[in-house]
Amino acid sequence: MEFKGTKGNWRMCISDYGDLVSDVKHLDPSKLVCQIYKHKSIEGRANSLLISKAPEMLDMLRHVLALAQCGNIVEAYKVEQLIESATTI
Repeated sequence: MEFKGTKGNWRMCISDYGDLVSDVKHLDPSKLVCQIYKHKSIEGRANSLLISKAPEMLDMLRHVLALAQCGNIVEAYKVEQLIESATTI
């Protein structure tokens, strides 16, 4: 199954206009992935951070699936690091 969203790495960007708390952008700054409307709340920033890690998490899940299909042990440390980077503000 092919990912049909914006390809490439994304990043969280804090914005200060209106009620917008943050943007999630592609590394190409002209490509806006999404905007989170939770005026400067922890919840809004956490949502943005998690969304910004989506492409990386999808790649990691594909990697874990390939390892599982081959009968190999999952690289738990890499998975743990990815979860931490997606949930720590």
